[in-house]
Amino acid sequence: MTGQVRIVIADAHPLMREGLKATLERFPDMTVVAEAGDGYAAVLAAATHGPDVIILESTLPRLDGYETIVRLRAQNPHLRILVSLNASETFEIQELVQAGANGILARNTPASEFVTAIRALADGGAYFSNALVLSLLNRAERKGGGQVNMFGLTTRELEILRQIGSGFSNKDIARRLDLSVRTVETHRLNIRKKTNATRFKDLLEIARRLGPDRGAPVPTGAVDATLTMMM
Repeated sequence: MTGQVRIVIADAHPLMREGLKATLERFPDMTVVAEAGDGYAAVLAAATHGPDVIILESTLPRLDGYETIVRLRAQNPHLRILVSLNASETFEIQELVQAGANGILARNTPASEFVTAIRALADGGAYFSNALVLSLLNRAERKGGGQVNMFGLTTRELEILRQIGSGFSNKDIARRLDLSVRTVETHRLNIRKKTNATRFKDLLEIARRLGPDRGAPVPTGAVDATLTMMM
């Protein structure tokens, strides 16, 4: 997007708000237009100041993160919502994404990654903390469930996503999984909808974070070539 990214910081801890605000306002493309210390204040601040992005603590008082997101999304479908989450709360990620979160970071994430995430969301993309994604993926793998990770991807969708991350084309994936190319394209569209990956770069980043297709030979240069084609 062009111009400054307007940001609301909603966090119950004043030191967290002050530190994040000081960091973000060092960048000329960002401005913090309001702060909030609880869920109700976050919804009011978003309605009053019309931010592009709101950074939302998952455990806000008075109105929890899930309910706050639901209200923010109903109030403004175009608002980009970035949730800061404690590493121990990874079980909540799927619910937060279903409520309408566009990105999730661990609360102890370096400030530089908050900047990267905000820019990605402001540009219409999605962003998920590597540490949280890996933690949730490891937990899902230990349980051996058919429905996998916070995006609600099926086993087949996860399989296709990992092969995308390994650099395989739709035709290659169709051949490897004994599917039609059209079926792979449909799965790929569903994956992009579930992950909020509006750009191919975001889809590729999510695929890389989830890890490559195990046992699959990675075609040399295929990822970069595919990325170049889709940009």
